[in-house]
Amino acid sequence: MDDEAPDALDRYWIAQDDEFRCGPIRKLARRDQVLRLVWLGDAEICNGGFQQLFGNSTGKDIRLMADAFAEIGATAAAEVIASAVGTLGSVFPLSIQSVRLWRLDRLTDAENDHLDALADQYYAVAESIHDQLSDYLFGPAADQTGARP
Repeated sequence: MDDEAPDALDRYWIAQDDEFRCGPIRKLARRDQVLRLVWLGDAEICNGGFQQLFGNSTGKDIRLMADAFAEIGATAAAEVIASAVGTLGSVFPLSIQSVRLWRLDRLTDAENDHLDALADQYYAVAESIHDQLSDYLFGPAADQTGARP
């Protein structure tokens, strides 16, 4: 957002505590689960691709992320995320970081290339995700300052 003032979504995120950001996701209300899954998933993917998302602690919730993206209307992003999760395989307990790291260390060159290509697909649709998440949480009538008509 460069030099822009934080909008309603940014202010809402900033106001949350560590329990919201890091605690068990299942303890959150559904709208807050979606916020956390989309916000952190988007940040991780845009910062370092799917390898970063899968390797960091945020990756514990990767099996839930595609549904959260779909719920806000970001269906193309949801499909890309689901494909990336499928690259790791469905037999692994992906909620355990050491298992994800073990699997990442064993990715073939082709699998890494596939994850990189999926990240490129994600970047192509990522620009609208902030607005889609804001609309999901606050409704499309909220402007960038959070004011409502």
